[in-house]
Amino acid sequence: MSNFFNIREINHSLFKFINEFFGKNGFDHLMVILSEIFNPQIIIYQSLAITLACLYYLFLIRKNNSFKKQFLLITETLSSFFVSASIILIIVLIIKHYTLVERPFCHLKNIYVIDKIISTSKCNHSFPSGHTTIAVIMIASFWPLFTNFFKFIAVILLILVSISRIVSGAHYPFDIFGAIVIALPLTLYIRNRLNHFINYYNDKYNLFDKFLRHK
Repeated sequence: MSNFFNIREINHSLFKFINEFFGKNGFDHLMVILSEIFNPQIIIYQSLAITLACLYYLFLIRKNNSFKKQFLLITETLSSFFVSASIILIIVLIIKHYTLVERPFCHLKNIYVIDKIISTSKCNHSFPSGHTTIAVIMIASFWPLFTNFFKFIAVILLILVSISRIVSGAHYPFDIFGAIVIALPLTLYIRNRLNHFINYYNDKYNLFDKFLRHK
């Protein structure tokens, strides 16, 4: 498997370029913060924070005419996030277990490393990137809720998270690419199927109208 990730040295060359270009002490704090926010090991806290944020948003618009529409949309996106995270993170863990690709900081010498990020990283769990996976799941699940401004911010965040994983010495570029290839289509598919399911039963049984009949 390791030979696959060294085809024509593209993977290592890209890693070294990004690692050297962004590997500066001034970026360390930002990289650590991004790594903590999108850490898949704290998925429970991430889910709780996202749910509370959505509930707070619904509370703010509770008297608006668009409340029912927004309630349905948030239900769809929250469902997409929870189901996608549950399924895709398990898939990623299985892939990590069977590929056993070494992380850069365990395999390469003379690279920039952020100790606070790699301190809890296992050497042979490089592919694919779990942090990038959770970032993709979050962004793809909640994309319909974002304005154009927040879509731009979300893309920038994804890029920064990806860079942080390379700069820290935790992942190769192919790990990032693999996470996106795995997480994005699966999240979009799950979101589409859940939306179809929720809308079908809502139209058939008027579930949300009954639940929100006081509105």
